[in-house]
Amino acid sequence: MSTLVRTPAFKPGSLPRANLLPLSETRRRDVRRIGRSWVTIGLGSLVVALLLIGGAFALNVQAALRLAAANADTDRVIADIAELAPVSQAVAQRTELSGLVTQAMAGDISWRKAVGTIADALPSGVTVTGYALAAGQVPGDTAPDETVGAAGSVTVVSDEPISLVEATRALRGVDAILEVGVQTLAEEEGLYTYTVEVQLDQTIYSGDFAPEQATETE
Repeated sequence: MSTLVRTPAFKPGSLPRANLLPLSETRRRDVRRIGRSWVTIGLGSLVVALLLIGGAFALNVQAALRLAAANADTDRVIADIAELAPVSQAVAQRTELSGLVTQAMAGDISWRKAVGTIADALPSGVTVTGYALAAGQVPGDTAPDETVGAAGSVTVVSDEPISLVEATRALRGVDAILEVGVQTLAEEEGLYTYTVEVQLDQTIYSGDFAPEQATETE
């Protein structure tokens, strides 16, 4: 069995060096050197992995903190909205009540104007003693002077008989009256009682509860 012996290179002008270590020792040292290199590489890889894991953990912590801050802001906004809920409910109730008042009272009649319109057109000596008028519909898009605002009957008395035709003609000439008819009701102790069946337009509404109209400013 032959053994391979490494012959050291010799440079002229230098002292010769002889490697007296056995080949097994040389190989053992090479193995140890290679092992240390792999250990160094492994430790370096471990350090890099730890740095990457630490960086990812730091990013995760920052993201969690930002999410917690965003959730806190959301909770604060929700709490603020919850505090304003009673105010919103009060405003909604007020708006609803205003709408109901408008719907209920938009047809509020100016009774003095309504009754006075009829009384002024009657012959002299005729007095209004009672009336039963019902308000019409809420004002809408139709013209007030073309829409029924009140309908019913008005009772009048006179100490002299009146001409039903002339009284009816006089009442029909009044702008606020849409339809009218005069009927004899009774005669007692020298007093003549008449009933005026009438329909008045919406110009006799008071307008006190009508919705406010937005005015345009130039």
